[in-house]
Amino acid sequence: MVSCFGGTQLKIDRYIQIVKTLTAEIEAGKYPVGELFPKRSELAERFKVTKATVNRAAEILVKQKLIVAKRGAGSIVVNNSPSHNIAYVAPDWLMRHIPAATGYSTQRLSYEEALGKGGHLSRFDGVLWSHPGDEVIPRIVEIQKDLPGIIINRAVPETNFVATDLHNKFAELVAERLALLPDSTPHMLCGQNYSQYVHGERHEGFIRACRDARRFYEIVPMRDDFNDRIADLEKRVIRSGSAPLLIFAEDWALTGAVVSWVSRNGFRWQKDIFYADFDNLAHTHVWGVTTTSVIQDFDLLSRKGLELLRAIIRDPLSHQQLLLEPVIRRGDT
Repeated sequence: MVSCFGGTQLKIDRYIQIVKTLTAEIEAGKYPVGELFPKRSELAERFKVTKATVNRAAEILVKQKLIVAKRGAGSIVVNNSPSHNIAYVAPDWLMRHIPAATGYSTQRLSYEEALGKGGHLSRFDGVLWSHPGDEVIPRIVEIQKDLPGIIINRAVPETNFVATDLHNKFAELVAERLALLPDSTPHMLCGQNYSQYVHGERHEGFIRACRDARRFYEIVPMRDDFNDRIADLEKRVIRSGSAPLLIFAEDWALTGAVVSWVSRNGFRWQKDIFYADFDNLAHTHVWGVTTTSVIQDFDLLSRKGLELLRAIIRDPLSHQQLLLEPVIRRGDT
C-alpha cells in the first residue's frame, strides 16, 4: 500500500523546461535517430528565448547523449533513450541498496563528499539522498531547488521524498497490543540519538495509539552503555501484580539489553512480557528469539526513490512524495 501527497511546485529555470520538452519529443520519435535536430536559432524562435538559453538546454541534451554536434552539419539525434548520471549519497551500511536501471549510471558518494567543497554534485543529473541526518536536511532542501533529488526514508514535507509510513504502522501494532493487554501500562524505550524524521514518527504513532485507547503510558530514556541500559530497565520498568509488561523500543539497537534483562529476571515471552521494536532483521540465534518488529524494505525504498527521481528529471516541475507501508513481523516476543 502506498500513499502520495501533493505539494508546491519547485521553481525551475526556463532552459530546464526546454530540455524536458525536447527530451519528450525525442523519446516520442518526433526527431528520429540519425536525422538533423532543429537549429539553435529555430529553437530560440520557437520557445521565445535567447540563443544562450537554447545553447544551455542543448548542452544538457548532449550530456544525456541524445544529440551530438557535427561540425558544419548542426546537431544529429543519436539516441532516443536518455542516459543519466545519478549520485547515490548514503552511509556505508546502505551501499548494497544502490538501485540500478537501464539508462542510468549510479555512483556512490558519502555525505562528506556530496556536501563538502569541490563541486562533486555538478556532474550529476540527479541525486538520491539516502537516510540523511537531521542536520544536513536543510542543505539538501536548498540543493533540490537547483538539482533534481529524492530523499530516501525521511518524510520531509517541503521537498521530494520516498519514506516508510512508520507512524501509522507502529500505531497499528501498539493498538493491537493495548487491546490484548488492557491492564498493562505501555512503555516506550528511547535511545540517546533522536531524529525528528525517524524516531519522531515512531513516538507519535505510539502516543497516538495510547491516547486513542485512553491509556496512560511511560517514556523510558535509555543510555548508550549496555549495562546502563539494563540498569535503566530495572529502575524504570516495574511489573505491577500479575499483568504482563508491555514494552516497545524505538530502535532494534536497544533489544540486546532487553533480552539480557528478560533472561536475568526469568520472564517468559508473551506471558510475562510483550515486546516489539523496529527494523530488527537479526536471526533467531542472535537474540535467542525472533523479535516482533516493524520492518522496512530498504531495497524497495531505493528502487522507488530512483523511479521518482526519473520522473523529476523528465518533469522538473513535478513534486514527488511517496509513503510505503512496512510489514509487521510477528515473532516470539
